Amino acid sequence: MKNISKLQIIIVLCMLFEFQYIAFFIWKSKQEINNPKIEIYSVFHKDYPIYKNEVVIPIHAGRALHHDYGKPLLNKMIGDDTGDNISLKNDRYAELTALYWIWKNSKADYVGLMHYRRSFIIDTSVFPEVNQHKFCHDYLCVLGVTHGNLKTMFQHYDIISHEKVYLSDSLLNHYNIFHKYDDIVTAMRYISKEYPDMRDSMVKVLREHYFSNLNMVIMRKDILDAYCTWLFDVLFHIEPQLSNEDGYQKKVAGYLGERLWNIWLEYVTQKKLYRVAFVPVNEIGIRENMTSVIEP
Repeated sequence: MKNISKLQIIIVLCMLFEFQYIAFFIWKSKQEINNPKIEIYSVFHKDYPIYKNEVVIPIHAGRALHHDYGKPLLNKMIGDDTGDNISLKNDRYAELTALYWIWKNSKADYVGLMHYRRSFIIDTSVFPEVNQHKFCHDYLCVLGVTHGNLKTMFQHYDIISHEKVYLSDSLLNHYNIFHKYDDIVTAMRYISKEYPDMRDSMVKVLREHYFSNLNMVIMRKDILDAYCTWLFDVLFHIEPQLSNEDGYQKKVAGYLGERLWNIWLEYVTQKKLYRVAFVPVNEIGIRENMTSVIEP
């Protein structure tokens, strides 16, 4: 023992510390794989019965514009006006201000966005080992929106999207009928110039009669990071050129976001970058028939 120098002791201690650090890192990685953190934010802009569970979190979109909203249920949830946010843009961006907040502030492994009156239906019949909804009575469990079901889904898929609806016209003409045609042309021009490799996917999608709408998604956080980096680059750059009307058309960035999602999804699908599951969406109910706040 007398022959052991202080330097040798320090070296041994450093090796032990490094071993413990590596062991902890491996353990933490396994924990994240076996028990991923999942956060799906249900976007509210008005008082409405609140549904939440271990993965679904209510969020008030546009709170920076409505600090004196005076609605008791909205006050029970987080707002999109904290941290890095664009809450003040909610009049034009709709639920995309919540998506931006999720992108910049959530640290979960998987993240998603639903609406206060719309929820994904996670079809657990494909995965018989996790039929948890048979033992639950609350609404989200009935729809299969549970940690166990989503964990199993993400063993097979990277992205969950709203199943596509059929349009009687092409997606481009559909936008022209219901919104301002010049706005989507502005987006097309920017994408063609700044993202030329996405042009073919854009043209294909806008000619199709199928549409995954609502801006509702669930995916790995790193994939959401990639999508939002692209999405908000497009929207922020073209925003000064977009129409600026009141009423229904005011949410122009939100409407464009639905179409941009389809373009980006087509691009990554064609590149075979991610595995995508399209699932149905359920309308949660008619407000007149829902008088209580439903919480676990």
